Amino acid sequence: SLSLSLPRSMHLFMVHVVKYLNVQTGISIIRVSRDYTKILLSVLALLTKLNDVNCSVRVLHLGGTIRSCQRFLITHNRKALLRCLESAQSPAEKGKLVELIASLDSAAVKED
Repeated sequence: SLSLSLPRSMHLFMVHVVKYLNVQTGISIIRVSRDYTKILLSVLALLTKLNDVNCSVRVLHLGGTIRSCQRFLITHNRKALLRCLESAQSPAEKGKLVELIASLDSAAVKED
């Protein structure tokens, strides 16, 4: 699990919850009270290590709801798969990527 080390006083006022974490892609959705969004963004920008492992954090999207973040991730993943499809060499790779893109498209349709 992902845990951020924050000052104890901040824990009293700020609720941060990792709602989604994909270890393979390194993408996560973190829920935080709107009042503390800027503080969390500052903390993430300064974060250089987690559990003695070097890391860097890039904010891909800032949304008002978990659902808007999920929609963004579907679009983001679809674009990444399309880029992979362009560079795929074998027909088997291309077929697998086309299946993954179709599954993302059907997930987007189910949400609406």
